[in-house]
Amino acid sequence: MSGIRRHQLWTMEDWDDGYIRDGRMKVYRPDYPRCHRKSGYSNRSHVVWWLITGHVVPLDMHLHHINGDKLDDHFSNLRLMTQHDHLVLHKTQEPHFTTCLYCGKEFKIYPYEIGKTKYCGRECKDKASVGQKRHKKSKPLVALNCKLCGQEFYVVDCRKDKAIFCSQSCAAKMRGLNTKGKSRPAPTLETLKKRSDGLKRAHAEGKFKKSMIRLTCQWCGEEFYTVYKRSRYCSKKCSWTSFNHKYGRSKKQL
Repeated sequence: MSGIRRHQLWTMEDWDDGYIRDGRMKVYRPDYPRCHRKSGYSNRSHVVWWLITGHVVPLDMHLHHINGDKLDDHFSNLRLMTQHDHLVLHKTQEPHFTTCLYCGKEFKIYPYEIGKTKYCGRECKDKASVGQKRHKKSKPLVALNCKLCGQEFYVVDCRKDKAIFCSQSCAAKMRGLNTKGKSRPAPTLETLKKRSDGLKRAHAEGKFKKSMIRLTCQWCGEEFYTVYKRSRYCSKKCSWTSFNHKYGRSKKQL
């Protein structure tokens, strides 16, 4: 019967002896040249074509279902096509409409997406996957509300203090709102001196794999340590200031 895996050699008489996966019927034929190496299962349409014609479907060819039903694997419903022609044929066909499993919204899909596309977008897929993955672990779940959209989602009890957003998309939107219009402040002279002192201590303690060189900054005259022999400035601030003083404009204006 369909949906039950029975490791029994499939024949034409046992038409529904297999299981459905990704919208296609899988049957057990370990003698088929292109069957799965470990399980011995393969698409029923390919096996039917092989049994009737005696030829295996080439890797660069596709089997097209004429009536659009991927479970109708009768030989009269199969047509051998190249990969390019098969994709062009499905792209030119009229789209179908299906219902999102999460929000219930009706959306448009193409015939080749039937059985594969279950959600209307990435956001619904992320929110639905949160609950599905947690249920598989069979651990107690806690209902929380998303900090951004207010949608209810479920997490494991041990993560209730850390979970804030219902999906990755909501977390990315919140990061964009928090950093919008903000720029990283320029380092002060005290910060630059602390960095230089830290490099001096690290060099004295021998923490660097490469040998450090002591040079003098061409703008401020301070000594600094680096592994590059061609360095001329101790920091980016000195480099920018020297460039502005020499050419009368900043590097960003070029």
